[in-house]
Amino acid sequence: MTVSAADDILRAGGNAVDAAVAAFFMSWVAEPCMSSGGGGAFAQVYAARRQETVLYDFFCQTPRKKRAVSEADFYSVTVDFGDTTEDFHIGKGSTGVPGAVAGAFALHTDFGSLPLSEIIQPAVAAAKNGVTVVPFQQHDFALLEPILATEAQGRKLFFRNEKLVQTGDTMYMPAFADFLEVLASEGKDLFYRGEIAQSIAEDYRSKGGFLTLADFENYEVLRKKPQRFAYRDYDISTNAAPAYGGLLLRKALQLLEKETLPHDLFSAAHFAILEKVFTEVEKYSRNPERLFGENRNIISPSRHGNTTHFSIVDKDGNAVALTASNGEGCGYFIENTDIQLNNMLGEAALLPAGFHSWQTDVRLPSMMSPTLVFDKMKKLCVVTGSSGAGRIVPAIAQSLHYILDGKMSVAEAVNAPRMHVAHGKTNAEPDWKNLRKNERLVRWKESSLFFGGVNAVTTFCGDLRAGADGRRDGAVSS
Repeated sequence: MTVSAADDILRAGGNAVDAAVAAFFMSWVAEPCMSSGGGGAFAQVYAARRQETVLYDFFCQTPRKKRAVSEADFYSVTVDFGDTTEDFHIGKGSTGVPGAVAGAFALHTDFGSLPLSEIIQPAVAAAKNGVTVVPFQQHDFALLEPILATEAQGRKLFFRNEKLVQTGDTMYMPAFADFLEVLASEGKDLFYRGEIAQSIAEDYRSKGGFLTLADFENYEVLRKKPQRFAYRDYDISTNAAPAYGGLLLRKALQLLEKETLPHDLFSAAHFAILEKVFTEVEKYSRNPERLFGENRNIISPSRHGNTTHFSIVDKDGNAVALTASNGEGCGYFIENTDIQLNNMLGEAALLPAGFHSWQTDVRLPSMMSPTLVFDKMKKLCVVTGSSGAGRIVPAIAQSLHYILDGKMSVAEAVNAPRMHVAHGKTNAEPDWKNLRKNERLVRWKESSLFFGGVNAVTTFCGDLRAGADGRRDGAVSS
């Protein structure tokens, strides 16, 4: 449904940014545990006529003030991933200042061409008419059931007769539809200065949260120059510090560029090269000071995480790559909106010095890396990004490697077998050839969302093609 929203807006005459904003709003309905108005995102925009590239950082910010930890609504829940369990920390004390709404308005203000009242309509219709739960959503909801069941509004949205919604059930978000229509009319101040911000601030003041009205009033979208670097005959444009994903992507491709690649893709020799590269990248991700100096805002990636990504190119060559996250959600839903706020202050990987060690009023880092690739003639040729927490960098790097070096089609590349190095083990999807068994190697019987999801568009020689990752139920529209 997210891709269909973008398609509707493009067919109505909108540009890539209009379509991206429509898709972003729709993702809050179709993928409510991965993307939310209560979370944050990064987007990279390419304006073809101006040949201008802008990176938008509208990720979550830490609150401006702390309260006593003993007063915080902050607690753990255990999530069962099947092969393992993991504790996540939620509650009002786990919420960073959300940037999603501000980011949508910034994109539309800078580059949008259609009225926002028209752009929101696909999401409004879906919220009113209902979304049919598909297997991938059901799996995601099941993982996060302890969080979704925390408060009455979560139970109302995600449960039927005290049981979690199942595949084939229809989910309705009428309050969200009303919220979007008022938002389009009144503007972002409704969320950051009006009754929404005031309601959140009051709830958080009285019930153990850190957010205040001043946090919302002072939130700013950061417009930045992307990080750019060369890879073979290409120019890569990706996320910049304090987000660390782009910096690790640069290191991965720099290491890969030094290798002599075998002719036989997915052979044992090919696997050995990637294992060497990503073993080294993992060392940097665990000790970022080696690569990035003393930037204390750059820290190790999270193991799990709920993110979503889409890539859009319009008929005029404008492009948007957008990656969003709500963490796992904090369990609190904003009154009369059906929007769950994030739990970024409860992400252990973002706080290596311990919970509540965060500095006040700073932008949180992230692995998210919306990425553009240009050829030596400075023409856009790839728009890509990934959802997948700690697998984002290897997923993007391998897909780009298959497209740029292996000359694979984008659809083949994003679904081709991947590998991932973590915690002393090398995980391998099926279809790698003739790999020798060893204590380090973990062979997977089938492809898995564990390896991240990549959605991409290529524009080589003016031929527009898209590839959606089946691991995360991706979709394509042209």
